[in-house]
Amino acid sequence: REGMDRNAAVKRIIACFKKVIGAAEKSGVYLAIENHLRLANDADTLISIIESVGSPSLKITLDFTNFYWLNADIGKTEAMIKQIAPYTVHTHFKNARLAKGDCAFTALGRGDLDVEMVVDSLLAAGYARPFCVACESEDFSSLDALKAGFAESIEYLTMLLDKKKSFSNISKEQ
Repeated sequence: REGMDRNAAVKRIIACFKKVIGAAEKSGVYLAIENHLRLANDADTLISIIESVGSPSLKITLDFTNFYWLNADIGKTEAMIKQIAPYTVHTHFKNARLAKGDCAFTALGRGDLDVEMVVDSLLAAGYARPFCVACESEDFSSLDALKAGFAESIEYLTMLLDKKKSFSNISKEQ
């Protein structure tokens, strides 16, 4: 909220999750916080929220490129991905390229981030859920351009997962 202290906002998020997490636990579902914008887009804040709520039903939707979008630092982004991987229950795979100080989202094989490192970090943390691709493209001029970017991302991720399948229990459907 406008004018709200950051710490107060995080405390409010924790209080809200504590109010609803029992319903998630009873239903056997996860609630997942996506790392996005500025308030919940760093690993320490996300982990603090999860640990404060104290429920195995609260996890992370890892949109790893959002870490990069916010801080424009590959090393810091990779460190946060590794830190948050054990808490991840859902993914949004896309990539980004930094150009002229702006971070532009792009297909998986075209960006600055090492997507294979992300896959490896998730697998090392025991992630065995679907790898979901976000529809991103460098060209948003038409539906065909978006489809092409999305298809490129799916092809790239499929290639990486095929490469990893002999090393893990992931399946083609993931």
